[in-house]
Amino acid sequence: MAAAGDRTAAQGIYGRAERDTTSDAVHLFALGVAAQALGRTEDAARHYARLDSIDVESSNWALVSRSFARRGEVAAQLGDTAAARRHYDAFIGLWKDADAPLQAEVQAIRRAREELDQPPAR
Repeated sequence: MAAAGDRTAAQGIYGRAERDTTSDAVHLFALGVAAQALGRTEDAARHYARLDSIDVESSNWALVSRSFARRGEVAAQLGDTAAARRHYDAFIGLWKDADAPLQAEVQAIRRAREELDQPPAR
């Protein structure tokens, strides 16, 4: 087990997990999150995109729908604002009627989406 903050160990664990060809929502979402945390933005985008090609069980709907928020973050980091808008809009559409405890998450993504429409700071 890697100690908190041990980036080298984390990269090794990520590398081993990435070689696992399991294609379930939990595995792919976790790979995306780990890649994002390690600054491997393009890898994160690839893992999240793989969620589109699997048969998602209803129990994993929350992960797949949350992946749209993360895909928006990744796309924005990569400078693809059109894709970021599309992913953020997908998340907002799926979560528009979310329960009250989840509305803070929806509002954070709405703010991120709105920031994409702001003129660049000078």
